[in-house]
Amino acid sequence: QNGQLSEITWNAINKIEPYSKKLSYSSQVSIAATEKFYDSGLTSEQIYHGLPLMDLRNTIMTNICPVNLVTECPSTKYRTYSGHCNNVNNPLWGASSEPMQRFLKPIYADKISKPRVSINGLSLPSARKISHNLITEPIDRHTLCSMMIAEWAMFIYEDIAHAGITTLYKGNQSKPLLCCNQKYIHPECYSIEVDEDDTTYS
Repeated sequence: QNGQLSEITWNAINKIEPYSKKLSYSSQVSIAATEKFYDSGLTSEQIYHGLPLMDLRNTIMTNICPVNLVTECPSTKYRTYSGHCNNVNNPLWGASSEPMQRFLKPIYADKISKPRVSINGLSLPSARKISHNLITEPIDRHTLCSMMIAEWAMFIYEDIAHAGITTLYKGNQSKPLLCCNQKYIHPECYSIEVDEDDTTYS
């Protein structure tokens, strides 16, 4: 399976490092383990507060769940490109390849990872469908915006949206993550339905 043109193009533009892909694999293992714990009868609170305190040393999870410990920040003239030790009191804050923190507690349909649903149990409309229906004015150039908007958008994209889920690795060879094949949906895929009358993406 070579994938659709859109998948191949997206993979070429957004190629990630093998280490980032390794981190995404560990997250899939963590989700599967959490589902096992939940099915065993543990409550959400026990999982949410108890699992982070578990000692994984001398277990099979040791080589799967990476731990990046910064014991001491060196005294240097410039900041690190990775963001590590930019805050010497909290050296992992804002650093690359570190999990993001949440402002609000997540709300999942299965209390673990599935996207939330409506109060009647049905799927919620996609954000694209809502924005397409609510924002109907034509897309014109904005006379009040400067290139700073584009630079800010790229910063947000690289720092937040550019997650390591678009590439698969076999050794050093990379290939696109296939998300458009109805017969095979990778666990890291989550499709966003686009209406046929969507003038931008249809």
